[in-house]
Amino acid sequence: MAEEASGKEGDSSSEETTPRYLHFPDEEAEEMDQGERIRTIISFFGVGLIMHGLFSIIISGSQDILGGTYIPTTAVIIAHVGPMVLIVYTFPWFMQKMSYFIRILAVFAFMAGGFVVISFVENPYLKIIGVSLNAVAHALGEITFLALGTFYGDISVTSFAAGSGAGILVGPVYYLGLTSWACVSPQETMIFASAGSLLILVCYYILNKDRIKSHAIAATYNSTKYSVVPINSKGDPVQLAWSEKLSAAMKIAPFMVSLCVAYIMQYLTIQSVFTTMSFQNSPFHPRDHYVYYVAVNGLGELVSRSYLGILFCVKPQVAVKIAVNKTWILSVLLTGLFALSVCASWFRFIDNAFVVLFMSFLVGFLSGSVYANTLVSVRDSIEPRYQEFCLGLVTAGIDSGALIGSFVGLWLEPVLRTHCQRMVPKGASYCFTRHEKRAWTEAICNGKPVKIKIEIKR
Repeated sequence: MAEEASGKEGDSSSEETTPRYLHFPDEEAEEMDQGERIRTIISFFGVGLIMHGLFSIIISGSQDILGGTYIPTTAVIIAHVGPMVLIVYTFPWFMQKMSYFIRILAVFAFMAGGFVVISFVENPYLKIIGVSLNAVAHALGEITFLALGTFYGDISVTSFAAGSGAGILVGPVYYLGLTSWACVSPQETMIFASAGSLLILVCYYILNKDRIKSHAIAATYNSTKYSVVPINSKGDPVQLAWSEKLSAAMKIAPFMVSLCVAYIMQYLTIQSVFTTMSFQNSPFHPRDHYVYYVAVNGLGELVSRSYLGILFCVKPQVAVKIAVNKTWILSVLLTGLFALSVCASWFRFIDNAFVVLFMSFLVGFLSGSVYANTLVSVRDSIEPRYQEFCLGLVTAGIDSGALIGSFVGLWLEPVLRTHCQRMVPKGASYCFTRHEKRAWTEAICNGKPVKIKIEIKR
């Protein structure tokens, strides 16, 4: 009896001293209720929409930012993507030491500061510094929220992908609508857009923060097959070792390479080849061709980035089955489209803007498909313990591709533009989708800078 009592006391003592981090919530308890699910979708969709929308606005305005100069269009892309590559390749290795709240504040500060410089500084070269500040915000924001997606399930990642696709469309349409249809100056258009940086804080605020610790600890514990996971004094899991991070990075390397190739082709095609293709018989001015190309490209990305998110909301089992794991196939198709576009610019055998618009849609659709399927594939193929790190790092493929494509574009765009001007000297103005004179603070109507005078009749 004494032994039994002693045994019971031992069991009781064992239960009482069980470490807090071993008490995990039941799987059912971890399921989101309808309200939390809606908040999660709104938050991640909203962040994707805001960050990629503001990025697309800057890209759409690159011809106005560089107006009156022959600086290659991809100079703006390099100014944006260069800092992003630096951050995406370095920040995931130590970002766990910073709280999510501090990261979100940094995103807001850099984004707002970048728009202030772009909007109010006249010198095009100094404006490019503002583009770089915005790039820091974009990179930090994307890494942070993709890492947060580890704690909120597949719906968070697919919602972010869908939101980013929507932003890639909304940004160019917003810029085109205000500058070309509503006759608002590029400067005022950028000032209005800067208010979007405040919404980043709102999207983070509405998330259920309780999931960040409990879900992360449970995922780490389960992935190690019930081995004891040490914790620090704050109750957080110990950070991944460098060897573990390197091993995880090698596992996602094929996805990163596929993303890199896809976005090399996308940026070269849209930002370096199509910028040399405008048409006399089109219903809009040469300057507007570029903004339309970017907008239709965004429409393609919206469709391809959103379909998995919609299916995960309606039929999750179907979404998993139709996800494309061999994303390199899509990258090969993008390479073929790039080759066709270079030939079209060089030999001028396309004489209709709507053909180029259709090609822009295909480029956006394929590159967006690579992005959306990569995020789902990483979540499905990587153990939960490493997902936060991997989802933050995998986007380096996009930024690397954009940077490589932009550097090549510094050479490619002038070559194609000069060749076009020699071939069609009388139509040289249609060899470049940019204003010959700067019009940053002037309204633009139908592609032409105008000064609008407001008269008050008495």
